[in-house]
Amino acid sequence: MGCFRRPEITAIGRKFSPKKECVAIGETGLDRIQGPDLAVQEWIFRKHIELSETYQLPLIVHCVRSWNELKMIRRELNPTQYWVYHGISKANLINEILQEGFILSIGANVLTNEKLQLAIKGIPFDQLLLETDDSLVPIQNIYHKIAELKGIPVIALQEKIARTFERIFSKWNNG
Repeated sequence: MGCFRRPEITAIGRKFSPKKECVAIGETGLDRIQGPDLAVQEWIFRKHIELSETYQLPLIVHCVRSWNELKMIRRELNPTQYWVYHGISKANLINEILQEGFILSIGANVLTNEKLQLAIKGIPFDQLLLETDDSLVPIQNIYHKIAELKGIPVIALQEKIARTFERIFSKWNNG
């Protein structure tokens, strides 16, 4: 266990014991479009934050139309573990999300979202990860697009992303 596909699917109530293979908690968070009542989602999300802090694992965060609530929870709890904002697509929120200390994970939407493309230059490499999530787009396409937008060779981007990944998911290599 280590990846919850939706905020409402959880092992809360059962004893959680992370196995060696568990490198993060999530995907978890708040979603105003899908899932149960926001109060239920928030309760579960807080439990996942507790697991993240207790087991010193990064948290993979899902957020749909609930940025203000998410930001307030983060400020209230002041977590010590990394929070990775999964699948960011709202370019207008990027600066605020970065200022709150999140790591941004960019997926296939960067290939078509012009506003997101314009915002890519302002994302520091130490707060950037790339993903495919449930997209059929090869990760290489995302690397090529980000490298083009950042004006660097793909190999340089791969090295920078690898360093960020190793820092955030330190248990990946350490077991």
